[in-house]
Order: sequence, then structure tokens, then C-alpha cells
Amino acid sequence: MRYNNKRGAQVIEEWPKRLPLNKLDVLLIIVIMVFLIVPLIRIAMIYGSLPDIIPTNFGASGEVNGYGSKWNLWVLWGVDLLCCGLMVVFEFFPRWINVPVFLLKRPAEEIIRGTRLMMNLMGVLIAGFFWYIAEVTIAIAGGSAVAMSGAVTIGFVVVLILVTLIYFLWLWRA
Repeated sequence: MRYNNKRGAQVIEEWPKRLPLNKLDVLLIIVIMVFLIVPLIRIAMIYGSLPDIIPTNFGASGEVNGYGSKWNLWVLWGVDLLCCGLMVVFEFFPRWINVPVFLLKRPAEEIIRGTRLMMNLMGVLIAGFFWYIAEVTIAIAGGSAVAMSGAVTIGFVVVLILVTLIYFLWLWRA
């Protein structure tokens, strides 16, 4: 199917400035918030008992291949907050959503809702993975673990790619 310039222009014209969140959006945002707050509390509670030097980098096998200050846990949490926070903020500004013109086959509201779902799912995955990294770092620093699970890391990447592919296939198959 060839792209129709008139249809793309019509969808862009229909693009709303605001679109209320639906119940699933709100639920996923709450999950993201929980996945941000629990590690924050955990880091704050355990921070004083951690050694000054902790693992900060993991190789493909999950083995630690870099160390740094325990302060890096706060940096890790800050990066998580920034990534997930920006995803949630963008949901309140639908005009910032940028979809390739040739994929503008669905009504604008449907595209925005689908994009929000994809972003929220990614937010949950990212926040959950950062939480996992923080927990593994704490466990290794405390001596109760020696490496990060490669299966979890690969699973995270695979699911993230699948969510993205499903989203683009959904747009394309309109």
C-alpha cells in the first residue's frame, strides 16, 4: 500500500493537543512509580552498610568488570528516574509524539493511545530492569551474589525489542 500524503496531513491535523489518560495508562504509570520508589527506599536503607567500592559494570557474561563508589547507586537511580520520568511526561504532550509519516494510517487518537501503551510498557520494563541492577549490585557488594544473570539481561533486551516490533507492526498493519 502506497502512502497517501492527504491521509497523513489529515491525521496530523487531527492530532489533539491533550488526550486524557485511560485506566491502563494510569495503572502502568503507578507500576512505574512503584518500580522507582521501592529501589529508592532500598538504596536509602542499605546505603550506610555498603562498602565504599561496589560493582558498577557487568560484562556480557554477567561477571563484574568494573568497580566504583557506592555513590554510583544514586546515579543509577537518577538515570532510571530520568528515563521513566521523560516517558511519562511525554504522555501529557501528544503533539511531541513523532510517528513516521508512512505509518499514519490510523486515527490520531488511536496512534496516541498505542504509543502511550508502548511507552508505558517500556517504562515498566526499564524501571524493573534498573531495580534488578540495583538489587544485584547490592547483593554482590554484600557478598551474597557473584554475578548478574545473563538470562535476565537477554530477556529484558528481547522483550524490549518485541514491544517495539509489535508497536510498529500494529501501526503498519492498519
